[in-house]
Amino acid sequence: MHDREGPDRLTLAAFGAAVLIGGSNFVAVKFSNAELAPMYGAAVRFTAAAIVFLLLGWALSLPLPRGRALLGSAVYGALNFGVRTGCSISPCSKSASA
Repeated sequence: MHDREGPDRLTLAAFGAAVLIGGSNFVAVKFSNAELAPMYGAAVRFTAAAIVFLLLGWALSLPLPRGRALLGSAVYGALNFGVRTGCSISPCSKSASA
């Protein structure tokens, strides 16, 4: 018989935080779309997330990307966000019957 330890507290806390944040996002979108235009509400949420991650990076003394890493990050972010957003709001995403 093997003595097997479960996950440590940090792992459980990180998992719980991810579930809480991911689950509450749908509620936040529902309430923000009732008062704000969807793209404006998304911009507010993304700005808040960017501020949180910048503060977290600053608190952990993580360097910001520079040079090729900055270029790669910017291209990846622009393509990922642009393509995903473009596909979700473009006329080709509407159904043919609409």
